[in-house]
Amino acid sequence: MPESSRRGLSPAVGVVVLVVITLMMSVSVAWSVGAFETTLSEDRTDSVVDDGTTNQRIQPVQDEVIYALDDDTGETTTHVVVLEITGDNVGNSLNEVEISYSASDASGTGADQIRLAGFDTDDDGRTEVDWSGDVETDDVGATNGGLTLTAGVTGNYDLDSGKTLVFAFRGVENPGTAGSHTVEVDVNDEQVYAGTLTVD
Repeated sequence: MPESSRRGLSPAVGVVVLVVITLMMSVSVAWSVGAFETTLSEDRTDSVVDDGTTNQRIQPVQDEVIYALDDDTGETTTHVVVLEITGDNVGNSLNEVEISYSASDASGTGADQIRLAGFDTDDDGRTEVDWSGDVETDDVGATNGGLTLTAGVTGNYDLDSGKTLVFAFRGVENPGTAGSHTVEVDVNDEQVYAGTLTVD
């Protein structure tokens, strides 16, 4: 066999091939990340929820304790709890969050539906403390026909005065009638925060 027929790719050609493959992989990853972020966008332009670990941001809407990202009646969407720690909770450690609806259905919400769970400690709209990794998988679920959602929390997360608790979760069906619906958020079975969920 002639020597020329046994030649492989030159080093220069090999480098070019590697660069092309790397660029193609980078474009593929970037597209995937963009598509993932698109699926998490919300309809309310005055609120922001990011799933990034270093840029989680939440802005309450008109001081609501809870609101829906898609506030159309009957829609299954993400609900967001934003409340400032006060009262009997101050000085204790977080161990449970319970949301009691008057009309919504949280039957579709489990631990895998949690989008964000943390504390905003300096009122900048970002969660500096993340407790999502300490949410008890077996202790997240709906009862009372879907009207009550409970999430158990382990770990040591102090409920200091002035901290803002943020809890966002998918899979909740909005009330079927437009208007404001009563919601109570009970932290540690010690302090109840009353709010309303408004749907159009």
